[in-house]
Amino acid sequence: MPRKMDPTFIPSTSPTPITTTLESIPQEIRDEVEQIYAALKLADGRFTVEYDTEQEVAEYEKMVKAYCKVRPGGEIRYRRSPAKGLPKTTIQFRIVDIPAEKEAATQAIQDAAAKVNAAAEPVDMTGGEAETPKAAQPRRGSRK
Repeated sequence: MPRKMDPTFIPSTSPTPITTTLESIPQEIRDEVEQIYAALKLADGRFTVEYDTEQEVAEYEKMVKAYCKVRPGGEIRYRRSPAKGLPKTTIQFRIVDIPAEKEAATQAIQDAAAKVNAAAEPVDMTGGEAETPKAAQPRRGSRK
């Protein structure tokens, strides 16, 4: 079949993930994350950080998230809190442990789903006549 034009490459509009190394994260950010994490292990709450511009907020958040992933003491989770009524240059967040029991539960659900899918009977997709299940048939005396 003849083509009307040559194939054209269209790059993805979403950004390509860039891996951040521990050495590229400023020591100030690393120390601050560790202090916040230690404080939040002692008492439930949130921290608020305020900057002059939204760009500074985005850069700070990017560095904190990166450190939480590559932290030498083990990965922890950065969670930004909803901040109704706060300016866009202010963020509230928590830094918490990644719950192991939820991950185990998720894995158990995935394993159970795999077993169900493996045990499922094949469905006739050829268009042959199929019986209507009893639940789908109208009951006697119904007005449908």
